[in-house]
Amino acid sequence: MTQHQETTDKRNPILLWTVVGLFAAATMAGALLAWDRLFAPDDSGEPNPGVLEGAEALDWSVGPATLGWFQQVVNDGNSIYVLSTAPGAGIGNPVVPKAIWSSKDGKEWTPHVLDEPWVTRIAAVDGLLYAVGTAPGAVDPSARTVQVGVSSDDGETFDISVIPASTPEGGGVPDPQIGVVGDGVVVFGLGSQTFFSPQGGAFQEVEYPFGDREIGQVSQVGHELFAYTYALQIEDPQLDAGSVMRSEDGRTWSDLELPGGLSWASAIGEVGGRTVLVGYRDRDGAVLAVEGEGTWQVSLVSDLLGVAPGAQFWVGESSVGDHGVAMILTAEVARTDGSPLGWLTGLLTGTTQSPGEGRDFTTSSALLYSPDLVNWSLYPAAEMGGSTLEGLVASPHGITVHSVGVQNNLLFRQQAVATWQAP
Repeated sequence: MTQHQETTDKRNPILLWTVVGLFAAATMAGALLAWDRLFAPDDSGEPNPGVLEGAEALDWSVGPATLGWFQQVVNDGNSIYVLSTAPGAGIGNPVVPKAIWSSKDGKEWTPHVLDEPWVTRIAAVDGLLYAVGTAPGAVDPSARTVQVGVSSDDGETFDISVIPASTPEGGGVPDPQIGVVGDGVVVFGLGSQTFFSPQGGAFQEVEYPFGDREIGQVSQVGHELFAYTYALQIEDPQLDAGSVMRSEDGRTWSDLELPGGLSWASAIGEVGGRTVLVGYRDRDGAVLAVEGEGTWQVSLVSDLLGVAPGAQFWVGESSVGDHGVAMILTAEVARTDGSPLGWLTGLLTGTTQSPGEGRDFTTSSALLYSPDLVNWSLYPAAEMGGSTLEGLVASPHGITVHSVGVQNNLLFRQQAVATWQAP
């Protein structure tokens, strides 16, 4: 079974990485908090981790980070690809150099530095790597030309095709998305434009399949596509604006009809023959949705873990596939003191609060992992050598997690690796 990982962020990557650094500096002490305090006490008054007790602990090896700052991770079952910054690239540069890193086992990585940082999304199917992005227009340098690249050497070289669409610089058009189906390649996200190319053929515009809904991202699971879409206006305030669509050809789509809607989809794939989605709702935090016999069962991660009242989880990078489910969580735990002094102290100790509003809470991140959707284990960022988790690669060979911390007023990045023998 082909496994899949999807890691993405729609925000400005330079801004994101700067915020990550500042957040890491403010939360180094907070990351050392015992996550046990998140869990509701049992009758004896002791914290009750619930399902976490059934999981086999992973053995982590911590060392300096190998990869750059993550933008996206994909996996076709044979190779793993990470779109990130190039080796040694500084995050403060106006134009950050990019690289596509390739690996067969998630431990040894080869960087393929892009001559120009044009790639915004990648997909991998059957030994081929696909990339989409924008490049300076040949006629008007102020415009951006959309192009697609196909590589058979892990991103070292690309055969480029130009799509007959041009987007103005800074025109607010979202980054293009790419999907690979049995008979061709589909590119979405150019406003309301969609383009299709039969294998080896030129791109032609086809009907946009999502009506008045915007497209957030496209995920590849084997030869099947899943698209997260959202409405700009919400008709029912009790439902989140997002939904996830499924397609085998990239042109006809069906709604998964997730109960309660969705604010964001982090990852989707198959575990034990069941389709599993990790996502987020504004009002509920992280959610886990599992498909069975045509219906979806949606669980709140906070309920799954049996956390104490006042705690909520946000989900970051996630992975779903043959290895199971892995997700980076950020936890918020309510505290009591809402004074301005407490807010200032919070910036230095990993707590945050709004002065005068009486709301004070602690934040910290951890990795939640399950190989089978039954047994779960939780690993705080402090066990990964840092204070904030920012990158995740998971495959049948193991899991690699990148963490960020501050030491002697300097930002550093570590990686923690847990490996096992693939079944």
